[in-house]
Amino acid sequence: MDAELERRGIDQVAPLPTVDPTQDELHPAGKVDLKLVTCLQDFPNGEMRELVKQAPPRMYPEGYELCREGARGDCCWILATGFVDVFRNVRGVEHHLATIEGGTLLGAMALVDGSDRSATLRVRRPSVILRLDRTPFVQALLKGMPYAARFQRQ
Repeated sequence: MDAELERRGIDQVAPLPTVDPTQDELHPAGKVDLKLVTCLQDFPNGEMRELVKQAPPRMYPEGYELCREGARGDCCWILATGFVDVFRNVRGVEHHLATIEGGTLLGAMALVDGSDRSATLRVRRPSVILRLDRTPFVQALLKGMPYAARFQRQ
């Protein structure tokens, strides 16, 4: 993303300070068929159960900020249903870059290296999202859990 902004001649501003979004108002999502989620379709049932233990589906409200550009990455999200908007701050102005649809894995680099967020992610309308934190993911990877290796390949 940085290379593309530079290619277009858009100056980048210093990253915003880390903001930890609150976990208020998150509710269990109820019934969601995760086998219909594009990025999870190849997961066998056993691996899906292990994933859901670590990252239960939750309903995120409209406007909820998953992460802020420049914040340290400590998790990734699986957008099961709904939409998430991607924003980038340029010269102090927030620009909408894209809208991501359900079935997508978001912020996966944080699982690998904990890198800073390159954009702000905000829920567009109520969405079912699974949040997978880095620490349990690394532990699952060290234990040889197949779902963790599958995520690493993605």
